[in-house]
Amino acid sequence: MNIDRSKIKTPQIVISDEALSELNLLIENDLQLQSKILRIEISGKGCEGFEYFIGPHFEMEDDFIVNPTSELGEKVNINIHFSPFCAYYLQGAKIEFYQDPPNDEEGFIITNEKGPEFHGKFWLKDQSKLPPMKTI
Repeated sequence: MNIDRSKIKTPQIVISDEALSELNLLIENDLQLQSKILRIEISGKGCEGFEYFIGPHFEMEDDFIVNPTSELGEKVNINIHFSPFCAYYLQGAKIEFYQDPPNDEEGFIITNEKGPEFHGKFWLKDQSKLPPMKTI
């Protein structure tokens, strides 16, 4: 994708205390993360909108690198990487950590305050919701 990175604002991401604690545990104890970075990715553009994923990955040349803020507004010492596509759609996202021990479920949840704008085939209805493209 030929997105014009220079026309995209750096995302402002908030991270809950629980998510920050879990990410710090992962970074300190997961050997896979030693040579990788932490990345948020987006997939799908269906009726329910985007799906969000967070996990280890390799750094890409056009990455946005963000230090999220805590729920109290303080910068935290974790770098999260985004592609220009993800940075465009993740303005104002929040990272939380979900635990449900009785059902043996846990994981990171990314909520996007603008997520409802991107349900269905939004790009057909409103071209202004597409990322800015480089002109050749």
